[in-house]
Amino acid sequence: MANVVEQVRDAEEEADSIVEDAEQKRQQTLKDARNEAEKKIEEAKRKAEEKKKEKIDRFREKLESQREDILEDADRDADDISESASNNTDEAIDVLRKQFEERFL
Repeated sequence: MANVVEQVRDAEEEADSIVEDAEQKRQQTLKDARNEAEKKIEEAKRKAEEKKKEKIDRFREKLESQREDILEDADRDADDISESASNNTDEAIDVLRKQFEERFL
């Protein structure tokens, strides 16, 4: 009988040890899974930041290109206006000279 009790006690101790080992493995598995999830989240954040930076850089380049185009157009328009004003000035002087000559000469 003592032998049976001792076998039961040994079996219970072994069962307790198995349960404890399983719990430790479960805890370690959870810890590992959380660490892996955190790594994946950090990697995803890093990739998202890189993509965001790339998009912002492309957008800035596009804006700079548009800015340059606008400035070139504005310079051409300013040159055209200046030339037109110069031509109009010459014409205005001719008209005034003719009117002056007609009235006073």
